[in-house]
Amino acid sequence: DAAYSTRLTDLDLILKAKNEDRILITRDFKLYHTSVKNKIKSFYVSSQNRAEVLAQIQKTFGLSLDMDPTISRCPLCNCVLKSVTKQYAAKKIKNNTLLYYDEYWSCAKCESIYWHGSHWKNIASTLEKAKNFV
Repeated sequence: DAAYSTRLTDLDLILKAKNEDRILITRDFKLYHTSVKNKIKSFYVSSQNRAEVLAQIQKTFGLSLDMDPTISRCPLCNCVLKSVTKQYAAKKIKNNTLLYYDEYWSCAKCESIYWHGSHWKNIASTLEKAKNFV
C-alpha cells in the first residue's frame, strides 16, 4: 500500500518511513539525501513524466504495472476495494453510469465507488506508456 501527505514535515516523513518500514518516494532532493543519510529506503524521482516515473519505480522495486482492482487501494483513504453488485453501486452513483458499466468496487472504509470509466482508461493508458519505458 501507499501513504501520502502534503502536511507532514520532512522529519515526520522520514520517521513514518522508518517506523512503518516504508520506502520514501520523493522529488525533493534534500529530503531524499537526508533520508539516505539516515538509512531510510528511498527513491528519488528525477523525471516529470508520469509514465517514466512509473517505469523507474517498476524497474527498481519489481512492482506490477497491471491494473487489478482485487489488489488495488482506494485513492482517497488507501483502504482495500471489494467487488460490489450493480444494485449496491446504484445507491451511490448517477444512473447514467449504471447504463454503461456492470462491474463496480467499493472502498471498505470510505465506501467510495469505482468502475472502469474514463479515469480508469486514463490510468491504463499511462501504465501502458510506462511499460514501453521498461
